[in-house]
Amino acid sequence: MLLSASNGQLVWNKLYGGGQDDKAYGVVSSYDQGFAIVGVSRSFGSDYVNWLVKTDPDGNLIED
Repeated sequence: MLLSASNGQLVWNKLYGGGQDDKAYGVVSSYDQGFAIVGVSRSFGSDYVNWLVKTDPDGNLIED
């Protein structure tokens, strides 16, 4: 995921997920100015599972 300023300047760029097939389907800003990312992941086993990632405003992982 990346965050850019209104002028297009890159603010930060982060990667989330594991070593297998992970797919993000949606991103929303949260009440604390961070982000919630929803998708599916195969990094936790052989089948896809629902996956939720929560970040702080700087894109640092809080929970997944």
